[in-house]
Amino acid sequence: MKRSVKFATALPIVVFAAAIVNAQGPPPPGGPLVGLTTAELQLFNAGRDEFLQNETPQSGLGPVFNGVSCVQCHGAGAPGGASPDLGVSVVTRIGAVVNNNYTDLDNLGGALIQARSLREIIQNYRFPVKSSRPRLRSSVVESPRPYSVSG
Repeated sequence: MKRSVKFATALPIVVFAAAIVNAQGPPPPGGPLVGLTTAELQLFNAGRDEFLQNETPQSGLGPVFNGVSCVQCHGAGAPGGASPDLGVSVVTRIGAVVNNNYTDLDNLGGALIQARSLREIIQNYRFPVKSSRPRLRSSVVESPRPYSVSG
């Protein structure tokens, strides 16, 4: 009998403790993790702002791209989600084997084949012979460097 009394007394405490832990739960879709420091929350908000921002040729878009913002391809449910439009965000990735080693072709712009180009935006756009930057996408942690746009 003593054993069942101890169990009956401990069970509500365990259930109550679990309820407190679960009260925080996961963040809402697109939201920051619970418990971030002020500095981490500032970084999250800066990254989200960059993720939502539409890019232009002057701010670093192109010469080829899949969307004018990250959220254009990653926005279903909330920013950072899956694609709301499979026609926009289905991507083709390539790679190669060079000297028996796999490469994502970083020196040629990376493994992602972009579906769109600045020709949609700039009439008579001519692609640069050589880009000053090997990657054709910028992540939210690097500041975009604009490509020169000539007419």
